[in-house]
Amino acid sequence: MNRHAWRVLTDYLARTAGLWMLVTLVQIIQSVTFWATGVLRVPLLGVVLARVAYTALAEQPRGVLRTLPLTRRDGALIHWWGTFGLPALAVAFCMIWAAMLCAYKNWAVPSPAWLGTCVVTVIAVLAWLSALEKVLGYPGAAGSRGYVPLVWGALAIAALVGLPTGELSTPVLLLIAAGGMGLSGTASLLAGQRPAQPNAGDSRISRLPLKGWAVMLAEAGRTTVTIAAVALVATAVIHKAISPWAQTSLHGAVIWLLVSTIAVATCLSMRRWVETVRSLRILPISAHRLALALYLTMVMPGVLTCLLVSAAQRLSPDWGLDIPWYLLVVFLPAPLSLIRWQRPPEARPHNLPQQWAPAMSQAVWPAWAGALCTLPDLPFMPGPFLLYLTAIAALFSVAAYRALLAGIRSPDRFEPGGGTLEAV
Repeated sequence: MNRHAWRVLTDYLARTAGLWMLVTLVQIIQSVTFWATGVLRVPLLGVVLARVAYTALAEQPRGVLRTLPLTRRDGALIHWWGTFGLPALAVAFCMIWAAMLCAYKNWAVPSPAWLGTCVVTVIAVLAWLSALEKVLGYPGAAGSRGYVPLVWGALAIAALVGLPTGELSTPVLLLIAAGGMGLSGTASLLAGQRPAQPNAGDSRISRLPLKGWAVMLAEAGRTTVTIAAVALVATAVIHKAISPWAQTSLHGAVIWLLVSTIAVATCLSMRRWVETVRSLRILPISAHRLALALYLTMVMPGVLTCLLVSAAQRLSPDWGLDIPWYLLVVFLPAPLSLIRWQRPPEARPHNLPQQWAPAMSQAVWPAWAGALCTLPDLPFMPGPFLLYLTAIAALFSVAAYRALLAGIRSPDRFEPGGGTLEAV
């Protein structure tokens, strides 16, 4: 496996680690139950779960994947390992582990021929599922029909019941294994030659034939337009819903809630770029440039949205809000609340804030927005306040950029010493 396919797959495994633990547990429990009770059926529930996981989740950040300089060969390798190689290895390991557990507990232990039959059957089932991928699809895929959930539900029930079969001879096992490998390889080659099908819920921008940095720019622009439109509609409703005599007293609270909501919404919409940073390191640019691109991608939608809302207030008093310009500071520490990477063990105790990133993203921005909304009434405005605000902005920007850069360089240290990323 080349380094590009490996990085995309490790990113997929990192995002779905909890699901793979469930697949392992389910497959071991089902195997032990069948063998200990003498049920001559092949346990396949873990196989179906692993296959659905890849189909529904592996290519979910399609904007990120289209940003990467991946070749058709890379796409075929990623598809083969995700749909066949990794599930086959995981399920085979689970079955061997289940057999060892049965032997340790003095339960009925499957014979080598029956264990081999189960493993080869798993290979054959995975190969056929890969070959039928375009026909089956998955719920929510573009062009998927109403029968798709029923098909996957029927497969899950059949996998739970197990596949009844008998022990197969060694030549037949080898023939089925070779056929499964060939069928899965052919399906992966065909999948690598066609672009990934977008979800039905994907935006029209995500379906455009864009590549490289244009994808990131389009995604950031889509996020800005969407959140700005929602914010403008919300402010129009607020103007109509609040009585004129109460608008003055509630003005600061409304701005506080609006800015906090915009900050959280823009950050959550950009989370996929941070969560897939292992894949983004394939880009032939330095870690510093990648960190700067990600930082601007996460910060600019919120800043531009607030500027649009303020501009709307200048055009019409029934639209927008006069958001103070200094409130834009709350968007600068955005990456700090998203980075989840761990530093080396010797520095891990100092990394506790990043471990609580989801909670910080919900709590930090309302607190900062509320605090800054009260500043216009203080007597030291605006002279010393400008210096104070400039220092805070610089501190936030540097801290967020450095944290994002450290996250890009960790935890696997693909770039020793933090040098330039490998070129394609």
